Amino acid sequence: MWYCCMTSACISEHTDVSVCRKISGFFRMRFFHPLWFFILWLKVNWSAQQNECTLEQLTSSYLHDKNFNISNLASRYSYGTQVRVPCNVGYTGFFKLICTENGWQSRGRCQLKSCGHPGDADFAEFRLEIGDDFVFGSQVVYTCHKGYVMVSRINYRHCTAHGWDGQIPLCEAQTCSKMMVADHVLVFGDMGEANYGEVLRFSCKDYNHALYGREVIYCNENGEWSHSLPECRGVICSRPQIQHGHVTGDTQVYNKDQYLTFECNDGYQPVEERPSKCSKVGNRAGWIPRPMCEEIKCRVRLIQGTQYGPRYKNVFLPGETLRVTCEEREWISNHQTTSAETTCQDGQWTIDPVCREVTCSRPPDRSLQWWDANRRQQIKLGDSARYSCKPGYKKTSFNTWATCTRDGWKPNPLCKEITCPRKVYPHAEIVGDIQSEYQYNQRVEYACNNGFEGTFTITCRDNGWSPESQQCREVFCDRLAIEDAQISGNDKAKYQHGEGVTYTCADSGEVLNLTCKNGDLTGNKTCPVFPPCERPPGLEDGDTKYLLKSNYSHKEKVEYVCQLYYTMEGDPYRTCINGEWTGHIRCIKPCIVDKDDMRQQNILLKSSNTKYFTHDALIEFRCVRGVPMGAALSQRCNNGVFFLPTCQ
Repeated sequence: MWYCCMTSACISEHTDVSVCRKISGFFRMRFFHPLWFFILWLKVNWSAQQNECTLEQLTSSYLHDKNFNISNLASRYSYGTQVRVPCNVGYTGFFKLICTENGWQSRGRCQLKSCGHPGDADFAEFRLEIGDDFVFGSQVVYTCHKGYVMVSRINYRHCTAHGWDGQIPLCEAQTCSKMMVADHVLVFGDMGEANYGEVLRFSCKDYNHALYGREVIYCNENGEWSHSLPECRGVICSRPQIQHGHVTGDTQVYNKDQYLTFECNDGYQPVEERPSKCSKVGNRAGWIPRPMCEEIKCRVRLIQGTQYGPRYKNVFLPGETLRVTCEEREWISNHQTTSAETTCQDGQWTIDPVCREVTCSRPPDRSLQWWDANRRQQIKLGDSARYSCKPGYKKTSFNTWATCTRDGWKPNPLCKEITCPRKVYPHAEIVGDIQSEYQYNQRVEYACNNGFEGTFTITCRDNGWSPESQQCREVFCDRLAIEDAQISGNDKAKYQHGEGVTYTCADSGEVLNLTCKNGDLTGNKTCPVFPPCERPPGLEDGDTKYLLKSNYSHKEKVEYVCQLYYTMEGDPYRTCINGEWTGHIRCIKPCIVDKDDMRQQNILLKSSNTKYFTHDALIEFRCVRGVPMGAALSQRCNNGVFFLPTCQ
């Protein structure tokens, strides 16, 4: 603070002496008032400030910036003082402050210290992120090129007072992992670790497999393959989308060599006439030819001499018509027509709009023997040619000339095949296929019917069948003698075919039916011979009625009888049939009533005194005394068994 003492003895080292003297004079004059004192103080203070420079003035002026260091400056400097100011850290140069009557002035300047170029990094570029130049305080940031990755921990450098800090960052190429492919896949390129940008190409090893996926993949900037590995699978085509058309049917997936059916919209037609087939196209599965539809148009080539309506137009849209009129000896649509109207439909003319001359070429007739014209010569309308027919054929008219007409050659046909109608012979049939007509030189074999004998063959010739006269001879069967049999029906000396005769066997009585077939009596001609039976078996509780023999003939019988009181069950005979005895016989036992048993049971027979009762006979008892208990008093004999009742 500027100040001045009230006495001349109290003066600051920086106070102007003349000013203090004036103040002192005022006081000596004892002319003092507070307002005057304040005014004098301001005057003295302003005068002092005009002759010195302060630090406060510097910091508030335009000269002050952070480039230089003012920490060691005094708060005031007198007029004429020069002060050298050091530059701050990171700055360089010469800077001086001079205190003048007009305040502070400067010489020189402090500027940012340069670090120079920060250094280029391989596979990278840098940008100045802080600052405008490579000077103190600036910062550069390094960025790896596409496909490279920063391996340094820090990607930036600062410009310090001692230069660029740290090291130049390092970038290494991105790598993609090793690929493993399936057996059917063929790889072009290195299958090991790949650097950024390296490419692998794929195809299939055989024709029956197609590539599904990318044909080419590459190692991208992220160290990853651009796409997944493709596969080789069987050739399969998907259902295509067809512009101006559509696929018919419901099939969604087609196998190799399978054909596609599609239709084009109205006004469009397939580009290719060939059907599209699922095939291998390069490495891919695709359609050959590609199924496409194009707009339908018809064209006509205008020919001199032919009249067209409309005239001077040769391109027609679907549905448009064209009338074509030919010259007199020409035809269109068919040989009878010289004028026709044709319509453009599905890219094609309904009738080919071209007039052609009426001509006749040598007919492709295998019946022609000779033709009086060159094989390739075209005979015009109204012209004629001579001809002859091959053997087995004959002309259809008496004229030896054939004439070319709009309907072709006249007569038509030129030659007719010689044929013979089927011939019928009595009692004979054709062997093999039966036809209504037979060709020239064809042979037909006949066989006589049953009851007739003979075969013969006839041939179709120029004048009919040869030979003409043929016949079948009837055959008969003579009467036949059969051992141990006699005729029992239709006894004759001779029999016609199909006639029958009956024989009866004497021993067995069997009937033999024979039929006359083609001169021979057919059928079973032998009476059966049956083996004899040995002595018949015995019968329990019975015996044979007559004496037995050692052998018995077929159908011979033996009679049996049962013992007294025994009942016979079944027929009393056994019969010899084909060496075996047949017939069921059984003797059923009677029931015997014992008197002692009846006495014990206190019963008696009711009416009979016999003690023998045959099978199924009713045995009636009565009580001697008392009443019956248990079994009934009437019992039936059953094969020698019955129950005795009891009376008590």
